[in-house]
Amino acid sequence: MTTAQVSAIEPGAFKTDWAARSMKESDAPIDDYAADVGARKELIKAFANDLPGDPRKVADACVMLTTLEAPPLRLLLGHDVLKAAREKLTAMLASIDEWEATTRDVGY
Repeated sequence: MTTAQVSAIEPGAFKTDWAARSMKESDAPIDDYAADVGARKELIKAFANDLPGDPRKVADACVMLTTLEAPPLRLLLGHDVLKAAREKLTAMLASIDEWEATTRDVGY
């Protein structure tokens, strides 16, 4: 029996045409989302031509995964996503450390 293997590919920002002329926008944006989703969309469009990642290298990394006997559960691709993941983990570890006594105290 063959076991399925899955990797979650988590890309950062890459210079592609997606955020420029290929982006399809709704003719009827939802006002309730303007402050968050709308603002994020405008930010993406503003930096569309100045993003740091190389999409060909992303493609190469994805193809490389298919050759591995033991691929990673998660593959972070890009400096920005690596930085964000490390910041998240640092914050999570700080919270765990802060509440360690309470965490241990609930055991028998």
